[in-house]
Amino acid sequence: MTYIQHSETDVLEMLAELGLSSVSDLFSHIDDSLKFRGELGIPDKLIESKLIEELSRIADENRTFGGRNFRGAGIYQHFIPRVIDHLVLRGEFLTAYTPYQPEFSQGILQAFFEYQSMICEITGCDLANASVYDGSTALTEGVFVATSVNAKRSRVLVSESVHPQYRQVLRTNTQHLDHLCVETVAMNGGVTDLAQLEKELAKQDVSVVAIQSPNALGVIEDGRAICELAHKYGALTVFCVNPISLGVLEAPANFGADVVVGDGSPLGSPMALGGPHFGFVAARKDYVRKMPGRIVGETADTDGKRGYVLVFQTREQHIRREKATSNICTNQGLFALRCAIHLAMVGKSGFARASEICARRAHFLADELVKTGNFELVFPLSPREREGVMESAPFFNEFALRSKKPLAEVVRKLRAKDIDPGFELGSWYPELSDALLIAVTEVNTRADLDAYVTAAKEL
Repeated sequence: MTYIQHSETDVLEMLAELGLSSVSDLFSHIDDSLKFRGELGIPDKLIESKLIEELSRIADENRTFGGRNFRGAGIYQHFIPRVIDHLVLRGEFLTAYTPYQPEFSQGILQAFFEYQSMICEITGCDLANASVYDGSTALTEGVFVATSVNAKRSRVLVSESVHPQYRQVLRTNTQHLDHLCVETVAMNGGVTDLAQLEKELAKQDVSVVAIQSPNALGVIEDGRAICELAHKYGALTVFCVNPISLGVLEAPANFGADVVVGDGSPLGSPMALGGPHFGFVAARKDYVRKMPGRIVGETADTDGKRGYVLVFQTREQHIRREKATSNICTNQGLFALRCAIHLAMVGKSGFARASEICARRAHFLADELVKTGNFELVFPLSPREREGVMESAPFFNEFALRSKKPLAEVVRKLRAKDIDPGFELGSWYPELSDALLIAVTEVNTRADLDAYVTAAKEL
């Protein structure tokens, strides 16, 4: 808050109403051993103008990065049309949250309906919900949907190539559920080890296989093969995607994915220090009663006029939590709206074009950095005959390169030239402590790519 409205008199009146004599009495139930004793080391009270001056001085000490950004690892810098901020800051959208009286909230219901329809188009699914918190909770909710459908089995297999933070959220949300057991399937060459996956599936007790593609290392998984393998042994698949990649990659539902989830932030949301974002959950229409959150539908009133209604809203989320498929009762409505506006503004051709630019520029940069002689591909396939260079495992806009020089030194030198060279993979995968995960989007111009290559040559 920019203004604290309570005077000392107000505080005393509220305390008197509670039968208390001081603010400290509010916390009398807390054991004294847990309370801080002494001075906090903060300055005395200041008048408003001096307070603003002091806070501004402190804020000026912050260092911000204004250079060329090639860091991704789940948070990506994309172009955001200015019209999005203009529209979502309108009062009727900015204050809209959950339509508890939906018949009076036709505007926000239509926005959710359009958003859900667009998510269905890009994922190939029959239905989508009105968003959850972010990509990690979307993965968890997708697993809950699939396991509630395939409820006679208890094991959930999640690939090691799935974003480590997503896997951690999944484990946190399932650690006290006796009916589910989450296990990890190892990687081989930057992708899910299909041999190990089939070995585990053959035990006939796997309910769900959770995959990400492009995965945490940027590599595109063989989604069709994984879905066919899972279905062969009676398991369902939850497919986590970067939505903007679906402008060039096939929609997961088209090759058999049962539930498609992901983080929608590349579609109209700023990076914002990692959030807030929104997550989407899309699935087959047969799973509609297992979906978390809310689903909006289009209908007509008694006069034949078009209208929008909440088709499904899982009541157990509110009144019988122990029996609920999911206990996510909220949505990220404002950011889902940003997504809908973004997709409406760029259109089908613009969406595909942005996706194509990301892919082309990423592949160009990967080739050029390898040619400097200071990097090599972490997941090579085979040499390209014409050019005589190693070809990477298939990727969309993110790829892993191993540095031939000490990585910390490389990162320091590149940052000194206002280039954030990428994410250091060692914090996720210790065996890749000498590797960078480099992301390229449509925001990275040819000049940015050339600057990175030039700086890499000078290492």
